[in-house]
Amino acid sequence: MPVNHSSSIDKLLDYVPDLIDRTNNMMNKIVNNKKEQTEKVLKEMKKRHQHEQNVNIAKKKMQRYTES
Repeated sequence: MPVNHSSSIDKLLDYVPDLIDRTNNMMNKIVNNKKEQTEKVLKEMKKRHQHEQNVNIAKKKMQRYTES
């Protein structure tokens, strides 16, 4: 049975736009997930930093109180 190569290539080329679209969607999901993860990490870091600052302020106040 003979194979028509141009027909096979045409079929493959028909799939390219869909492949590009699916790849683009997948990459967008990956980028969005990374962005969300980064935002969560930054939020947690800010929260911890604020807590550390509050603890340090409380320690300084305690030191001043015990020194007087």
